[in-house]
Amino acid sequence: MNINIHPMSASHKKTVMDILKVTSEFKPMEVDAAEELIDYYLAEGIKSGYRILVAKIGTKPSGYICYGPTPLTESTWDVYWMAVS
Repeated sequence: MNINIHPMSASHKKTVMDILKVTSEFKPMEVDAAEELIDYYLAEGIKSGYRILVAKIGTKPSGYICYGPTPLTESTWDVYWMAVS
């Protein structure tokens, strides 16, 4: 099984949102917040302050991670969201 990691693109959004919606640890308002960050990243790229990567098995996204530098710090990063199917 080959897993490929790619920067998230708009074509990945539906599948990533589906993964988030069925992940029981996330409340609906948290899924909404994750979607806002995804949309912001898709519109602004790394200028958004976030990095979002998608793990794909074959051609289907099977997980994602959203992370970025912690504001007002040096060399510190936070993982904001992570989910896999």
